[in-house]
Amino acid sequence: MAERIEQRFNGHGANEIYERLVDQLGIVAKEYGLKLDAAPATRAGRVHRKGMVDVKFAVVEELLTADLDFGMLIPKSIRERVRTELEQRLGSLFA
Repeated sequence: MAERIEQRFNGHGANEIYERLVDQLGIVAKEYGLKLDAAPATRAGRVHRKGMVDVKFAVVEELLTADLDFGMLIPKSIRERVRTELEQRLGSLFA
């Protein structure tokens, strides 16, 4: 079952949010050996690795949503660590 993270960035446009998000997710993808599929035209995409994690994200106006779906064999402690890191990175997009 997927978990959802939502973050609103008041005063920032969708394209600006999307570009910063893709930059951050590119770093995360490289660090953890994940694949980043970005679709700038729709301001959506995903970061994934088969059987491990699938994060689908989208930006609409000032709202960013990310759906996290983990493989069945991923321990709860790792799921929580990934979720925490993702929330921290999202929180610092405009810090």
